[in-house]
Amino acid sequence: MSIKLATNHVNHNENILNKIRLCKCCHNFKKFTEFNKVGKRDKFGNDYRRAECKSCTNTRKRQEERIRRERFYKYKENLECCKCKYSKKKEGDNFTSKALQFHHTHKNKEGNLGDMAHKNSWEVLMKEVSKCIVLCANCHIKEHYKI
Repeated sequence: MSIKLATNHVNHNENILNKIRLCKCCHNFKKFTEFNKVGKRDKFGNDYRRAECKSCTNTRKRQEERIRRERFYKYKENLECCKCKYSKKKEGDNFTSKALQFHHTHKNKEGNLGDMAHKNSWEVLMKEVSKCIVLCANCHIKEHYKI
């Protein structure tokens, strides 16, 4: 009996590899394995799969990351260095928001804000920003080396 169950399980898995489904995003039919696993299993022990294909998921995630990153750069354009007052208002066309950095004043850092801007929600990012002071790259180096 256990041999028969093992055989049925193998056949069931082979059927899954040959299955196709419709991607809800691109509306193309693709192999079942072209859909990411969710992390749950059905009553047969097979992985549930997402409704959008891997390609669409990756495209959506890249777009979301780009939007979060652009929003973060726009947010930084309205800030200024708290020491030398480097800002868009003061520098004009010579200003770049990439020169403004966030310095954690206490040892309560949960992550690098540059990385968090790509992956985390705006609320999580702003919570981390609230723990920091804004410094230009030059003043940030001076702060770390106490120059």
